[in-house]
Amino acid sequence: MNRIVLLRITLILSVSILVLFASGSALLVTPIFGNETLPLGNLLVWLGFISISTLFYCLDKEIYSGQTKVHGRYKMVFQVLIGLSLIWGFIAYGLSGNTQFNFINEPKIGPFLASNIYWILIYIMVLSPILTFIIYKLHAQLISKN
Repeated sequence: MNRIVLLRITLILSVSILVLFASGSALLVTPIFGNETLPLGNLLVWLGFISISTLFYCLDKEIYSGQTKVHGRYKMVFQVLIGLSLIWGFIAYGLSGNTQFNFINEPKIGPFLASNIYWILIYIMVLSPILTFIIYKLHAQLISKN
């Protein structure tokens, strides 16, 4: 898929999901497929993680193409982040034991530990693409000055 098209799609998705969560929209708790245990918000979070990782991956033409060794390394980091975001829902389900991700069912490792791991994962999923992109931009500036 064209980088610019993918960039626009992920930007629209990321902003839309951010607005829904920031506004506390009632859509977030709407059950999907008539299943009371699967709220739309959980799928939107999952889609948001995929979207934000892909957005930062597509922001820079050099990373997306990965033509040099340095760009190839950053491309690989972003691909790993996208891969992690693709499996996040399964990891969250494994930690919580349910599709609401609410830790009521006493996860095997204990609700407190499972909940902490879950939230750490969320912070990682949101901050990693942003920090990786910032590090890349700083790295690119240092290289261009030398």
